Amino acid sequence: MRLLDTTSGEFVCVDDPRHISYAILSHVWTRDEQGVVSEQSFDDVRRILKRWKRIPRWLRVPPIRRRMDPCMDMPSPSATSRCDTDTGTTSSSRSRLPSVLSEKVKRACGVARAHGFRLLWVDSCCIDKGSSSELSEAINSMFSWYQHARVCYAYLADVVGDEGGDWVQFRKSRWFRRGWTLQELVAPRVVIFLSQDWHVIGTKAALANVIEEVTGIDRAILTHEVALNSVSVARRISWAAKRQTTREEDEAYSLMGLLGVNMPTIYGEGRFAFIRLQEEVLRQNSDQTLFAWGPSLRNNFELMDDSRADPTGFREEPEHHVWERPNMRNLLALSPRDFAFAGGATTLSHPAYSKRLKLSPPLPEYTATCHGLRTTFPLLETRTDHSNELVYFALLACQDESGRILALILRSQELSKSQYSVGAFLCPTMEVEDAPRLAANVNGGIFLGEQYFRIIHLSQDFITTHGGSICLRDIYVSHRPSRSDRALAFPGYRVTHVALTRCSSPFRLILAEWCKLLLERDGYRNISPLQQDSDIALDVFDPTAPHSIVLRRAGHAILIKLEVCRCSGTSAARTLCMTVSTSSSSERCPRSLNFPITHAHVAQHRRDHPDHIFSWFFANGLASKRFFVRYPDGEQVVMQVTLSVQSMESSPMDIRTYALGVEVVGPPTRSPEQSRQFTPRDCWTPPVTIVGSPLPENPV
Repeated sequence: MRLLDTTSGEFVCVDDPRHISYAILSHVWTRDEQGVVSEQSFDDVRRILKRWKRIPRWLRVPPIRRRMDPCMDMPSPSATSRCDTDTGTTSSSRSRLPSVLSEKVKRACGVARAHGFRLLWVDSCCIDKGSSSELSEAINSMFSWYQHARVCYAYLADVVGDEGGDWVQFRKSRWFRRGWTLQELVAPRVVIFLSQDWHVIGTKAALANVIEEVTGIDRAILTHEVALNSVSVARRISWAAKRQTTREEDEAYSLMGLLGVNMPTIYGEGRFAFIRLQEEVLRQNSDQTLFAWGPSLRNNFELMDDSRADPTGFREEPEHHVWERPNMRNLLALSPRDFAFAGGATTLSHPAYSKRLKLSPPLPEYTATCHGLRTTFPLLETRTDHSNELVYFALLACQDESGRILALILRSQELSKSQYSVGAFLCPTMEVEDAPRLAANVNGGIFLGEQYFRIIHLSQDFITTHGGSICLRDIYVSHRPSRSDRALAFPGYRVTHVALTRCSSPFRLILAEWCKLLLERDGYRNISPLQQDSDIALDVFDPTAPHSIVLRRAGHAILIKLEVCRCSGTSAARTLCMTVSTSSSSERCPRSLNFPITHAHVAQHRRDHPDHIFSWFFANGLASKRFFVRYPDGEQVVMQVTLSVQSMESSPMDIRTYALGVEVVGPPTRSPEQSRQFTPRDCWTPPVTIVGSPLPENPV
């Protein structure tokens, strides 16, 4: 560990920091207007010290000598070594800090020196970031360094002076929103908060109640009355859900100490770092709250009221929360943000878990394979009444605040009965007292439509009633997102995905320039736009904006139509759908094409309905799908269709433009798959029905 001498500014290397007395600085790095870090690095300080040594002592201002505390533990000669041969020995150096050091370093050294500390660690200049091995070692050791520091100084550059008793600036400080400062708050026993002018604001112990309100971290954890490892993994990760880091990888690396794991740092892996972190946690911890993230449903089929905690939660727009996160079907999350509402989950001991299930499940073990994470779960087979689809409840060894068992909702994959993915579409209701005032009221509740859920909360009565149907099964669950799913998790994906799947403003559809020549080469020479139908609501769309494309070739015509699905109702965010139909070009007017829209008057659709853009494949800002086109004379072709947003509206008066790409691939090599049939639902029924017979066990 490399530290700064608070008197001379020289570097001191320590073999074991547990045996010495040192202070440590926690701060938010300063950046200039261009976003470049303006902190002095290790190389900067080393060059400054070299130049400072060349200045004759008589030209330096005599140092201010002060008496050191005799009780202070100083490093022994055997425990310290000189980091650079050009910096001189620290024991004999009594010169004042070089004047060209940054103001932050000098003031931090001054505060530490005033409190009796000879050594100070500052992350910005005490780590040689040019060495990848040293950087990785420092990141893996940082929690321990903060933990063993006698005092941690938290410098809040955006808090000015003494606030009195309201603590408004303190609560809004940027320091509480950074990812790395989380461990710097939790690890040390003594944290002293300093204002912009380096005056003491208070200590962590004195301000524990305020900090708990700001961060959500339990007061007992802040004051070290409760051990950190007694808190569930999900809760510890939830503390970082609203914190930000400059690099995606640091979302994971900043949590290693809090979760008690170590792993190599690989910058450039992006979101995969958080996947590796969770895999490492599974190797050392059996805490299944790691799986209890994402949209959850109570066993009385009421949505969790997460709007009280965060108005942007999935309760207001559950489908929005689902479709911007394509990794929901996997066991592991892509970001700490997925755990924003998972902090209430607590672990159950194995004896308590076995007693509540009236089973003797084995201790959880996890094996990562190419087919998914192999483990043993107690499964409860269920069937959704709205689609008659089999789903399974995997009972986890954890509970919510009300003592309800948390269960993963699993669906078996088509190719294998032993492989499962997480999540399913269910139809919950929300009970209301004043039912007559709600037009959507069905059987005393609000019908919320099909929504995607990963977790369900099951009461003890529910488990006792259906305990005979619970069966232990050795299964494979998809745990890693694919590379394409990880690519979809970048921040800008949300805007692009929403724009491609929903539209509440006027829009037009154009044919992409790159495909016009290709279509003409294939004989599609008469390419003309078709004006939208007159029955589209004029308050939503511009009546002059085309939203259809007609392609003609050798007596055939193809109509590609982009519109808002009628199942969207009057919601603000209308769901976009695309249909393809064919006709004979002998019909003079393309409007006369018999264009079937089987879903036009259905009240509700699944979000993954084949006509919805939601069901398409998304990659690199494009939505794509293959269509099997059959002409009236029996000829068949395969068309690859892509949809992209060419221009976004910048004001309500502007029109969004979608670019359509069409490629004629050729005749189909296999018969087209039959699309699933969807029937309208005129009343709400409970989303699942328990299957009476237990599941057979898989041979191991």
